[in-house]
Amino acid sequence: MTGIPTIAEAAAAIAAKSLSPVELTQDCLARTKAMDPTLHAFVTVTEDRAMADAKRAAADIIAEGPPPALHRL
Repeated sequence: MTGIPTIAEAAAAIAAKSLSPVELTQDCLARTKAMDPTLHAFVTVTEDRAMADAKRAAADIIAEGPPPALHRL
């Protein structure tokens, strides 16, 4: 997958195990770092928390299978 997927694309890719929550979060954080100096869209980026949440989501998926739609939104 190239670029940042839509929510529906990300959910499908995560369910198919072709994308992990950690990879998605890393891609989103990289995009944020690249674009924010121009856009000034964020006051605070909580990178550590985002990565911790992504790792927890990945562990949940391994233990319980793909989450239902709108899980943790």
